[in-house]
Amino acid sequence: FRQLDWPIDEGFRPRGNAVADMSKIRSGNASDANDHRSEKKRPLRVVMPGTVRREKAQTQYLTNLLNELGADYLETGKLQFILQAPRRPWFQRQKIALGRWPISWEDRPDAPIVVQPHPLPAESYRKLVDSADIGLLMYDQTAYYARRAGVMCELLSCGKPVIVSAGTWLADELEEYRTDRAISLAHGPLSLRKLERDEIRFPSHNLPHPGGVLTFDHERHPAEFSFDVNPDEGGVVIQFQWHHPTNTGTYCRVEKLFDKSNRTVSVVAGHRPGIQSVAVFFRLKTGKADCQIRITNAFHDACASIQNLSITMLDKRAVDLAIGQVGLSIFDQTELPAAIREMELYYDYYHRTASAWSGEWFSRQNATRTLQSLVPAEHSPVRKAA
Repeated sequence: FRQLDWPIDEGFRPRGNAVADMSKIRSGNASDANDHRSEKKRPLRVVMPGTVRREKAQTQYLTNLLNELGADYLETGKLQFILQAPRRPWFQRQKIALGRWPISWEDRPDAPIVVQPHPLPAESYRKLVDSADIGLLMYDQTAYYARRAGVMCELLSCGKPVIVSAGTWLADELEEYRTDRAISLAHGPLSLRKLERDEIRFPSHNLPHPGGVLTFDHERHPAEFSFDVNPDEGGVVIQFQWHHPTNTGTYCRVEKLFDKSNRTVSVVAGHRPGIQSVAVFFRLKTGKADCQIRITNAFHDACASIQNLSITMLDKRAVDLAIGQVGLSIFDQTELPAAIREMELYYDYYHRTASAWSGEWFSRQNATRTLQSLVPAEHSPVRKAA
């Protein structure tokens, strides 16, 4: 099977002055820090385009999310949530329970939570996508692990950073730049030291196997290790290669433990082409003497393994860096509040990287290129029916 790119309407073509070459985005520089400190003039609009559907699970996670963020983000005007739902007669209307938060239809556009009709006329829908600051697409991993999301394509083409479910096609599209940035940090000016084998502590019940292979399953037998953090260190990059299985479809979840006050999200990483390394970046809490890491099979109980573990410590300026680029993919709904906080705090950086990527992303979704990939070249040998 081969994935085909799907054409996007010209109405979502990136705006000329917002597009830059992604290679020009600074990766691993101290100057990336502190971008998030610019003052925001209005609420950031968190938009969930497309109608409420079972596999989107808005009715399950929105109530808890809004209740946790309400006092600090909705009541203070930092965020506004906008979703689409069909405006049916009262006897057919789908119930969207959001706890104590009232739902306002489009007639109150300044309300903390606004519901837009579904469907919208084409131009109104384009304006909705263009008005977004953050796209939120928390889809059911079991329904979307191999499905495409047209709304994510439209958001990314318009240069909007997104938050999506890990272990899906949506998250895999973001993985390239998240990993490449972490590798750039490990080899950039913030790199301080690479840990030796004897500086990494492993529990006696799950020591590395010969060849440095670490095995883990979903919960019962995680791969865990810890290491000391010096006072001048503010970040860490963890790199490894997949050992088993070698084919795509398995994801590991990398967590930084016992640091709830730092409000970081875990990272779910899959396979990369060939034997390319997987890399994960975490900020480190200032003043903490050690760091503990846990790796598990993200979505299955089967045993998996990695090898060639490498840990690079970054200097204290890394504590002001965003976790990723373009967007965030999160393990499950419990991490959604932390992801929203992360993107709101570092919004300038996520918006800048998403805008830079929009041109390349839009060019991929090209009808002519997709057609050419399916039709043999003019002079290639093709057997024809008699």
